[in-house]
Amino acid sequence: MVNIFDKDIYTRIARIEGDFWLSEQERPSEYTVESAKVEVAKFIRKVEEFLANPPENPEDAAWDLDYLTKTERNAVSVVYGMGGWHRYMVNGSGQVFFSVRHCAQPAKLELARKLGFADWK
Repeated sequence: MVNIFDKDIYTRIARIEGDFWLSEQERPSEYTVESAKVEVAKFIRKVEEFLANPPENPEDAAWDLDYLTKTERNAVSVVYGMGGWHRYMVNGSGQVFFSVRHCAQPAKLELARKLGFADWK
């Protein structure tokens, strides 16, 4: 399992996407590793706030706790691969998945699996 906060997250994705992708991570974009970290941190704060002050009626919650448990369905953020073809879906707990639907080359899917990315179908 790969997490967005893993120290080697850039290295793992760069092994799939290449060095140019790595240099592109320095440009401002909502689809970078750093922006995904920010989104996950925001989500975790929302969870903490919810747990500290849960509504009396669970239906009053403005967002769904399923984001933490239904990892195959709910992405909090997305990191784009080179050219936007490959997509790395990030759930509320920070787990990073490789999107099978956005895979341009079967060999890249196999490499992603070897590097510890779970499939996002």
